[in-house]
Amino acid sequence: MNKKMIGFITGKILILEVGLMVLPLIISFLYNESAKYKIAYGSVILLLLAIGFLLSAKIPENQRIQGREGYIIVSLSWISDVYIWGITVCIYKGNTIVC
Repeated sequence: MNKKMIGFITGKILILEVGLMVLPLIISFLYNESAKYKIAYGSVILLLLAIGFLLSAKIPENQRIQGREGYIIVSLSWISDVYIWGITVCIYKGNTIVC
């Protein structure tokens, strides 16, 4: 199993998600929403950038992906999406059942 390639692609996906999360941050600035929106999105963006850059810092030598690695990458992407949006909601709301 090519663990370095799994980490590399997962890091690239996290960086892509950062790009998608910048849009709600821009909208919160345009509509002059409260600071808790900006803090919620900004903190998650910084966390994802750090993790994404750490995972995708070095390009692996073996860049072949087989089916098993593909399934793992997709699973990790779905799991990370759930946790990313969960963290955002917890920072924003603070007292929900999830937190």
